[in-house]
This record gives sequence, structure tokens and C-alpha cells, in this order.
Amino acid sequence: MTSQRPYIDKEFYMQKYKSEAVNEFWKIGEHIGKYVEEKGWKLYRENRQRYIAFYYEGKIVFGVYYNNKKRFSMFFKVTPDMLSNPKILDFEMYMGHTPETRYYIPSSGNIKLKLFDEPFKVAYENKTSKK
Repeated sequence: MTSQRPYIDKEFYMQKYKSEAVNEFWKIGEHIGKYVEEKGWKLYRENRQRYIAFYYEGKIVFGVYYNNKKRFSMFFKVTPDMLSNPKILDFEMYMGHTPETRYYIPSSGNIKLKLFDEPFKVAYENKTSKK
């Protein structure tokens, strides 16, 4: 018997987390989705319990993680050495034990996704082998 993942939508997040932050979190997920469409990338979105991820053939490419009501993190499946300039403005950067680069962002305010053009592009190319 295979188990199926539960359906996770905005209401799921609203019940679990502070609604004001959830609205911003959901908005960032929507903006990333539009960004992906504009680029013509064939990725699909999945909402998970603490993050929204964009996938290519079952592999996570990038997404946004709900850290807490004050900050989220944009994550990209690349290592910092794959980026020509991994530092983006004053966003705190974290490199974990997995090949991932993460930028902590405030949960309020509009984040300009254009700032993350390089990590988006490199992560996409890394997971799809398209350059």
C-alpha cells in the first residue's frame, strides 16, 4: 500500500501559523510561480508542511521555507561556489550540509525576485542540465 501526501493549501498554513505571515509566505510562492512561467521553465510547485518547492522531474530546484513569523528563507539547490556572486545585498546566507544555498529574508515587505536571478538560473540549470 502506498501512502499519499496530504493536500496542503493556504488554509493549512493559516491554521498552523500566524495568518499575516502566511499571506506573505503564500504571496512569495505565487511570485516564484510567475517568475518560473515568465522564464518558460517546466517546473511544478508542491506545497509542503514548512515550505513551497518547485520541482523538475521529482528533484527540488528551489523554493521558499517558512522559518517563523518574522522570516522565511529562499533556498536554491546549488552550492555557493557555483555562483559568481553568492552574496545578495544584506541577506544572511546559510550553507548547510546538503548542496543548498539559503538566504534568510524578512517575512514582511516585497522581495524583488530579480535580486535572485543568478541563484534561480544556476539552480535550474543544475537540476535540469540545461545551460
